[in-house]
Amino acid sequence: MACPWIHCNICLRLPASKCRYFISNCGHVACERCVEKQLIAPKCSICKRDTKVEEINKNLREDLRKYFVHIHDFAVKSFNEVKSVIEFQSKNTRRLMKYKMEKIKELQNTTIKHADDSVTIAKLQQYVFSFGTCINNI
Repeated sequence: MACPWIHCNICLRLPASKCRYFISNCGHVACERCVEKQLIAPKCSICKRDTKVEEINKNLREDLRKYFVHIHDFAVKSFNEVKSVIEFQSKNTRRLMKYKMEKIKELQNTTIKHADDSVTIAKLQQYVFSFGTCINNI
């Protein structure tokens, strides 16, 4: 986990060969000298909280390892996950919109048919009225 930004938050020591670094549960990073001097555990000299530390190495717990990944790799992975979610949701949205458009078209066709039926009914009513008036005049 080569991270160029890592340094001891207590003495500000930068990584050197064979120097181990640790992370505390309060989120501070310390070099092995400061850990040996108990400046980070059992009580953090920065935030004064009771702490435990874990060595920053390839065996670091997964929930902590994520803080030490290369930011580019993290960004690419995150953007790919977001892209996947967007594609999934868009596909389902398009499917729903297609269905809704088909229903709208059906309703429009039904409305046109009912309008045609209304015209036919009006003509029949007019015919019946005219026919009834003719019969009454006889």
